[in-house]
Amino acid sequence: MARYTVEKETKPGFDRLVDSVTKSAVFIKRLGCEVIGYDVFDPQRGKTIPMLWNNNNDTPVSESAWKNHATVLFPHVGAVHNNASVLGAQKITTPGGHGFARKSVFQLAKVSESDCASATYLLQANDETLKYFPFRFKLEITYCLKDSRLSATFTVTNKDTQDIYYQFGWHPGFSTDMGLGGKKSDWQILLPKGKYLEYIVADAEDSYMTGEAKPVSLDGPIAWNEKSLNKTIVFEVTDTVNRRCRIFNPKLNIGVEAVYYDFPHLGLWAGVNQPFICIEPWQGMDDRLEQEPWDKKIGMLKVAPGVVIRKTAEIIPILS
Repeated sequence: MARYTVEKETKPGFDRLVDSVTKSAVFIKRLGCEVIGYDVFDPQRGKTIPMLWNNNNDTPVSESAWKNHATVLFPHVGAVHNNASVLGAQKITTPGGHGFARKSVFQLAKVSESDCASATYLLQANDETLKYFPFRFKLEITYCLKDSRLSATFTVTNKDTQDIYYQFGWHPGFSTDMGLGGKKSDWQILLPKGKYLEYIVADAEDSYMTGEAKPVSLDGPIAWNEKSLNKTIVFEVTDTVNRRCRIFNPKLNIGVEAVYYDFPHLGLWAGVNQPFICIEPWQGMDDRLEQEPWDKKIGMLKVAPGVVIRKTAEIIPILS
């Protein structure tokens, strides 16, 4: 029996990655190319740990609860004023926060069961995307389950004859229950000791940036509460070795670490009194309160025809 397997269409529109040795599995929804389930077996506890918020459940917990699990962000990160922006004489629109990729059906393009359980999904410019984003592109996302670790590699190719401008990122939300109980307030958020640039988020529902940022030195758990997390805590991390973020519950002795060496920005967010915390590797961030043109947004990439941009983030479970 092969160690790694990719189970296609376990139900219509869903695939599953499995590592039979570590008894870990990842459940992927082709709509939005979203990981909606991430199960890791803890040998010390003798049980499977559901790592994600609302793990493996495609039905929202409630109407008011966050309805996603690990959102793919493209061609922008966060909110855009009135869902519209300008690039010179061109108008760019969006169906909502984080762009259209989350609302698009991806094709399963390739699988591998050799070095890991791997599935590559594809979204290309089409009549629907061109309504919003007047550029031709190819977005490939490869999920790889190796041991109990999950990596996501984003590959964006400019298929147009002109420069294109985009942001992208990943928005996984981790359970603060993990089937073990405990309180969300017991969880620590830890970044490596070092210097960071913290962006100031406006007191507005859509988490627009004020345009201001302040240098901060971190050493130990960062301060957070329900209000500050719901507002979103945003850092620029210039030192690549510090592009790691861990959430950990010392009472339960369990946690998860996100490693995002290729991404310069980090967002931390959670719904108020909802049992999850999101660790979000970003290339770019929300609009400013006073909207800038599309190409002047923080972290916007300008990419020449034919150029390929590839970035990877990885999730590492921390078990007892």
